[in-house]
Amino acid sequence: MENKVCANCGQSLEKKDLFCPNCGQRYHASEESFGDVLKDFFSNYLALDSRFGNTLLPFLFKPGYLTNRYREGKRASYANPIRLYLILSLGFFLIFGYWAQQVGENTGDEDQPDQISTIELTDQGEGITVKEDSTANKGVTATIDTSFFNSDKVKWDMLSEYGRDLRVSNQALLDSMNASYLDPLPRHFLSQFIRIYRSRVSDYLSFIFKNLPFMMLILVPIFALMLKLLYIRRSQFYITHLIHALHLHSFAYFLYGISILSIMTFSPSFGKGGLILFVSLLIVTLYSYLSFLRVYQQGKSKTIVKFIITGSLYFIIGLFSFLIEITISSLLF
Repeated sequence: MENKVCANCGQSLEKKDLFCPNCGQRYHASEESFGDVLKDFFSNYLALDSRFGNTLLPFLFKPGYLTNRYREGKRASYANPIRLYLILSLGFFLIFGYWAQQVGENTGDEDQPDQISTIELTDQGEGITVKEDSTANKGVTATIDTSFFNSDKVKWDMLSEYGRDLRVSNQALLDSMNASYLDPLPRHFLSQFIRIYRSRVSDYLSFIFKNLPFMMLILVPIFALMLKLLYIRRSQFYITHLIHALHLHSFAYFLYGISILSIMTFSPSFGKGGLILFVSLLIVTLYSYLSFLRVYQQGKSKTIVKFIITGSLYFIIGLFSFLIEITISSLLF
């Protein structure tokens, strides 16, 4: 009888060995089938094995259960919280990005890639602002305060005259305005404004939403730090709060992703779509509150107070971070 040998490292195997004790590769007596390849992929990269089955129901219907099991050291039986977060966040932002792009394309006129209809020049010390002029039915108007750039040599009339003429390149338009007289930062600010002004809304929104996963990845440990400070007397390590934050965000990504898919699939009106998102927000809020109760095991009154504080602070930090993300994305667009 032919001896079993690992095809990967050449290690001799015993008859009972299903995996190589040296490199860990599964032993196959013959060439792998397509089903074997798929099985290995899902098992090794997505962990869709018994751990996934053990994780699914508690994750959906038992808020805080997985965090408590992780704290107790029962980790091998359930999906890794970081992997769970990455998979669900990836799926959510793919769905959300596609949906946002569709919304941008439906709200804008694809025949006119520049969505700003008119440009007004002022001297009010307000920089650049964009507003919707619904009274005059002019669409979107950009108001530029020329004194903000601190240069009287810039030819602002060139922007009004050639801003919508796509035969003129962005750099040529910038040069025709004598932007070289501006300091580097205001010149870059004006250059980015021209680029955004002449781009499609859907392209601009897609670029902004493409950077949201990085922002949220930073916010998760900040959220965990907030939990650590609010429950500092519970003598729990920061890692427990981080795992809790990962589970809460993962559930939110899952539910919001399903909600957006339902909106896109059934194409409801704005009112019905808003109702679906509102119901999803209520479910995520209730899920998070129940998770707080089970993980930190405090009374309902204390939990409600801390839950409201956490939610309010997180909303403010998230909004501020989103504004920063929009600013950075606009400068890099």
